Amino acid sequence: MNANQLDGTFKDAAGKVQDAVGGLTGDLDLQAEGKVRELSGQAQANTAKGSSRSPKRRIIIRSARC
Repeated sequence: MNANQLDGTFKDAAGKVQDAVGGLTGDLDLQAEGKVRELSGQAQANTAKGSSRSPKRRIIIRSARC
């Protein structure tokens, strides 16, 4: 897990907590901010995960052609 994935996972977790607190207190703005933060973190983690895998795929494809 690289630093970008870790940061995204942290944002995802923080967003879930923020969403839950907003739901418990009835603060719709806080809840919406939490959902945005959660989705942003998921996107960041998934993007980092995909970018770390792509070089390996290229190497496998190149070696299969030889």
